[in-house]
Amino acid sequence: FPGCLELKVSSVFFPVTAERERRYYLEITVGDTKKKSQAVSLGSLGTAKFSGGLQFSFRHKDSLLITVFEQRKSFTTNLVIGECKLLQQEFGDSDWDSGKRFPLILSTGCTTAAVKRSRLGILKACVGADKEAYTVLTKEAKKIAGKFSPNLPLLLIPGFASSALKVVHGKQWVNERIWISVAKLTSEKVSTIVAERARKWTPRGFRGSVFAEMAHNDWIRYLSLGSDGISDPPEIQVRAEEGLDGCSYLEASTSKIATEYTYVMGPLIVNLQRLGYTDANLKAAPYDWRLPFKDLELRDQYFTKITAMIEELYQYVKKPVVVLCHSMGNKVFHYFLALKASEKGGKEWIDKYIHTFYAVGAPWLGAPKGLCSVVAGIETGLESFVLHEDIISFFRNIGAGGALFPVSPQHQNHFPNPIQSHFYLTDNGNIRPVAVEELLSTWKCQHVLPRFEANFLSDPFFGGVPGNERFLEAPHVPRLVHTYGVNLETQKFYFMKSVKEKGEYCFDKNVPADYLPGYIIKDGVAYETHRTHQVLASTAGENKYCSGDGTVPYDSLSYCMNWKGQIPKLIINEIPNLEHRDTISSSTLFQELLKYICEPTFE
Repeated sequence: FPGCLELKVSSVFFPVTAERERRYYLEITVGDTKKKSQAVSLGSLGTAKFSGGLQFSFRHKDSLLITVFEQRKSFTTNLVIGECKLLQQEFGDSDWDSGKRFPLILSTGCTTAAVKRSRLGILKACVGADKEAYTVLTKEAKKIAGKFSPNLPLLLIPGFASSALKVVHGKQWVNERIWISVAKLTSEKVSTIVAERARKWTPRGFRGSVFAEMAHNDWIRYLSLGSDGISDPPEIQVRAEEGLDGCSYLEASTSKIATEYTYVMGPLIVNLQRLGYTDANLKAAPYDWRLPFKDLELRDQYFTKITAMIEELYQYVKKPVVVLCHSMGNKVFHYFLALKASEKGGKEWIDKYIHTFYAVGAPWLGAPKGLCSVVAGIETGLESFVLHEDIISFFRNIGAGGALFPVSPQHQNHFPNPIQSHFYLTDNGNIRPVAVEELLSTWKCQHVLPRFEANFLSDPFFGGVPGNERFLEAPHVPRLVHTYGVNLETQKFYFMKSVKEKGEYCFDKNVPADYLPGYIIKDGVAYETHRTHQVLASTAGENKYCSGDGTVPYDSLSYCMNWKGQIPKLIINEIPNLEHRDTISSSTLFQELLKYICEPTFE
């Protein structure tokens, strides 16, 4: 189609939360040319068809912008529902045809509608997948295929929310995947329930108990745990998928959407298999990431199963195992090593069966985002399907939430003291740090702190004696390799203000951008950058300016530097501009990993 593109848009799905009928139209821009489609009416749930094609003169390097508007008579500006922006080269592929579809990305803050074609963008926001990283890794594997062969067996342990969950008992969805299932999220039942819930929400919070209100949404109800954050809800059991399938792709579908946008370790697994790995020397240990670590063993015998898998891998080639962990998976395996080392003959077992603890993006000291998720909530990409308040309630009521809380080895109660707090409260220009106890009380989630203390700090294999907790100790392993990204803007502090007329708190977007030297403050959130001065005990006062990987701050990622001399071989790889979730699918990690698990075949 040189010089001219004919664009025809057919059905677009809107599960609208509003009761009354609304009107929508498309605005399509190519270069300097802008055209609008006819407006169509749509009720609370249905399919709108935009009739007719729109033809444009399409020049080299022109971009295509498709925007969906809600027509609002009472406002001077119509509401942007979502948009899709594509560059000219994306239409130049030889496999392009008239049926090719593109994602429509929801506009930030949109609560009135969700577009079916926005699934790609929503899932990308949820799991952090990146199509470009996926493609790069695939090409890397093809390039080196045949040059390396497997040498050491490999066990994979994924991070938080990176193991698929399925329903094993319930009145519906039995043996079906629930984390994550876009079909269930976009079902008419869930969408209608979300509309009903929207009318029950008040500025002050839920009417009635949080758990009772959450029960109105079947997807949330099945995914949630009991009020103790550990037990199953009545007549419902959800468990982690086992094996490689449990951490390859979160969406069970084999569609292109699933493989490109919901992958976790899928591309890495595929490329390891291209090198010659099979089920005999490559295994994965997904887990129920909602549970405290101790309950993974008590309920699911998870660490017993890990022991058996490592021994099985060892027996296949008579060589020790490389255990690769991502994000919170590192803290899970760190816990396993502490548990195993406490057993009679446990250290000898580790020396025999473990070759390398290969950590990727390990949050050794947690991350401020972990605390923010239970206090004010974080964007998950699911807000178009589930109320944001439900998401906050979910994070507050899972036992594993404390595993990623930011902790400070210098402070008696393990959280940073008020002077070093991650949260600040503002009032008429006055800014003061707030202690975690006051913070949780202010946000009416006081139960979070005692649960964290009971599930983690009182656990002898995670916490223990104050000032000498197990999570601060070097793991008993012959080798520790840690690969992580640096120099990306990473959340570190939060500025909140009271909205007294609504009885709630929100981010203070008026805090000066330069209030904290070395940080950038945007919309009430302070980010460390490559210009942030890091004060680290491990560097013996050395001046270092850098930041974390976009999710985990640098002081948490680099804490393992304190273990030099305690681990026989400690290797740290800092990769500039490598994002937290993209690390596991990066070609840089793949090349580094080959040094430990493969041997060259061309020598």
